[in-house]
Amino acid sequence: MLSFDGEMLHFKEDVVKNGLANILIIHGIAEHQGRYDHVALALNKAKFNVFRFDLRGHGRSGGKRGYVKNLSVLLNDVYHLVEYIKGKYAGKIFLLGHSLGGGIANIYASQYFNIDGYISSGAASDMVPQMKPFKVIPYQLVKGVTIKNNLSNNSLATIKQVEDDYQNDPYVLKKYKIGYLAEVMIKGSKLLKKNYAQITVPALIMHGAGDPIVPVQFSITLHDKIASLDKQLIIFEKSLHEIYNDIEREDVIEATIDWLRAHV
Repeated sequence: MLSFDGEMLHFKEDVVKNGLANILIIHGIAEHQGRYDHVALALNKAKFNVFRFDLRGHGRSGGKRGYVKNLSVLLNDVYHLVEYIKGKYAGKIFLLGHSLGGGIANIYASQYFNIDGYISSGAASDMVPQMKPFKVIPYQLVKGVTIKNNLSNNSLATIKQVEDDYQNDPYVLKKYKIGYLAEVMIKGSKLLKKNYAQITVPALIMHGAGDPIVPVQFSITLHDKIASLDKQLIIFEKSLHEIYNDIEREDVIEATIDWLRAHV
């Protein structure tokens, strides 16, 4: 699918007959939509339409690998896809964002008002510890610097196979630009914090208690700060960063489906 500026986004539609609602999944940094096949299958079985795409610069989407010009491009990509889905399929639409994608989903909900709710998983809704130097150093000076992907270092999941599969996945980026993280975690988190009051749609916020990549406190704070009167926080005590792939994944998917069913 071509996005708002003509860039090609690798987009997938998993549609069921008489779908209850529409779910757009936004993946995290360096990964791709194919890592959510099992999530899409479970949601389809529960009668939800599922839509996925590779972020630009990721997977099979166009764009320079691991690079994005700015935050607004990412938000506009999501807006373009949301409007496409709304124009083609009946029913409510929800975002499901993980990690960097969770950060994008939260920021989107604070800026755009064409969704009916969202699910936030291990969201990068603030500046992770390794980005703290940029509190004093303007990130724009180094946004083109390449950093190695070392996320699969006993950090993604407690299940070794998950990390092995991640490392061997040809569509997982081995490196990316620091600016991709900074646009969401620095510029985006500042925007989010200024607009917590703008988030009034239902929100399900989930996180792994042992997440070493994105602190669980980010989701606790997020839950406390957003204005929505319909919000739920679930912390999975045995899981690390990728709660949809870790030891409690069945519980995570069940919680997702239960929440969606309650909001269609």
